[in-house]
Amino acid sequence: MAVDYTTLSDADLIQAESRAERELAESMFRLRMGQQTDSSKPGKLRREIARVRTEARSRELERDLDKDALRNKYGRMPVTVASPAPAQGGFLQGIADQIGEGAE
Repeated sequence: MAVDYTTLSDADLIQAESRAERELAESMFRLRMGQQTDSSKPGKLRREIARVRTEARSRELERDLDKDALRNKYGRMPVTVASPAPAQGGFLQGIADQIGEGAE
């Protein structure tokens, strides 16, 4: 999907980069786990990241800013990730319970 990165705001551009980087990490993980059949997806995502970074750098040069100034200004947008419910008693409690059952 071709996206015209020149029309995005600076914050949206940096957010698009973060989103693509996250998607690349997920894609690489799925590929290594054998859950993904499209082996060309990581390369496509790397090219998308390069396009976004090229646009960001051209904006920095136009405004006479330092390298990665936009990324530093807008930073990585926080991503909310759902965490699993904590286990009852935790990991060590489970081991202690198993050891206690074996001693009886």
